[in-house]
Amino acid sequence: MRVSLRQAFAYKLDFIFTLILGLLVSLVMIFVWYAVYANSGVSSIGGLSLNAMYVYFFMVNALSFITYNAAVAQTMQEDVQTGAVSTAMARPIGYNTNLFLNSLSVAIVGGLTVTLPMLLIAIVLSHTAVSPAALGLLLIEVLLSFAITTCIGYVIGTLSIYFVNIWGIINLTGFVYYFLGGSLAPLSLFPKWLANILMLLPSQLMMYTPAATLLGIIPMDEIIREIAVGAVWLAALVLFTLLWLRRISRRVVAVGG
Repeated sequence: MRVSLRQAFAYKLDFIFTLILGLLVSLVMIFVWYAVYANSGVSSIGGLSLNAMYVYFFMVNALSFITYNAAVAQTMQEDVQTGAVSTAMARPIGYNTNLFLNSLSVAIVGGLTVTLPMLLIAIVLSHTAVSPAALGLLLIEVLLSFAITTCIGYVIGTLSIYFVNIWGIINLTGFVYYFLGGSLAPLSLFPKWLANILMLLPSQLMMYTPAATLLGIIPMDEIIREIAVGAVWLAALVLFTLLWLRRISRRVVAVGG
């Protein structure tokens, strides 16, 4: 874990560019929604003022760097293509464990260098009061989302033994997560029937629910319910992922070797 953290910190320039990119994406969404509010002539949409919408998009873009784990699938694809997977599986630390620790290190460094600064900017500029309880719930939501997307990453990564390149699948999965997670609009703005469905999916824990928790725009009972939904999804995905990896591991070594 310590080695993985040192390796992640070695690419400081990457994280600086990522921070700049995150700020630019947030600004683009802010300009888009500024136009929406200006043209509609209303002071709030779905109970959110324009200022609250500004903060929301800063927060969701900040959170996306630690709640969505694409590193596992990307690394598995590279290892299968280069044949490194067979060597990695022979090491004392299990291959899957090593993948998880490496991706966790990237998330920790990304959280410290990208997510935390962006969240602080959003909170300070908006004068948002964040309670200790909200921070505790946020931590649970982030950990659940990271674990869920890690499980999905393992499954997607193994597809590299069937396809020459899975970048398209990885990018498509990310797009679906971002869209369903509330990166384009808060889920509360969707039609009620659709919002109810989306809140039953694990993607809501990636952006919308954590940002809404910090902003205080959803009640505590709803937050607890969404965390429970995420926990159920995680339990099911962990079981499926373990069974899938056990079944596919021999083929991964054969192809990667």
